[in-house]
Amino acid sequence: MQLHGRIVKESGKPADVIVNTAAREKAGMIVLGSRGLGRLKRTFTSSSVSDHVLHRAKCPVVICRAAASVNVASTSIHHGNNSNSSNNSL
Repeated sequence: MQLHGRIVKESGKPADVIVNTAAREKAGMIVLGSRGLGRLKRTFTSSSVSDHVLHRAKCPVVICRAAASVNVASTSIHHGNNSNSSNNSL
């Protein structure tokens, strides 16, 4: 399996920029980190970037919680709204 990526510099609201750039670039997957704020804390603050991307991206989204090491138990995968199976492969 080969992974391809590019570094893109954009400006704007981070969540919107990530979703729009992924759509424009026809990204097969988005991988994000999360600070691990609980639901209660997010209730009193603005929605997190990872939550926004998770619910609006058209491709699969992988969110990794902040930790010393990442394992399957600390990773969330969401297949987005796109039913195109070629974009949903990991």
